[in-house]
Amino acid sequence: MNNEVVHLKLEYNEALDGKKDMLSSEINILQLLKIIKRYHIIRNQELNKKIEIQKKVKELKGNLELLTKLMPKPKMPKSTQKKNERSQEAQLTYEKHSSPLEEELREIQRKLKELE
Repeated sequence: MNNEVVHLKLEYNEALDGKKDMLSSEINILQLLKIIKRYHIIRNQELNKKIEIQKKVKELKGNLELLTKLMPKPKMPKSTQKKNERSQEAQLTYEKHSSPLEEELREIQRKLKELE
């Protein structure tokens, strides 16, 4: 490989424009670095909040399970129990057969109702 040094002669205005372009590129890079750093900080905060929410949900789930154990069991007539079981089975069957698109559609419809 040949290590020859090449010299270019630039006019004053060309050199000035080149230096301006170089400096503006450095400014843009520094601004991007600031944005990326801020993104990482916000992303870490988001992840910490998600973990905190998961812990609270687990705690609430445990409290609900404890509460259901402590609550007395209601005595229902057998005919009402059978109707209740059938409706629950029908609901479970419907939920098992729904596709992700249907779930997303229901979610969007729910959000629209909330906005009204």
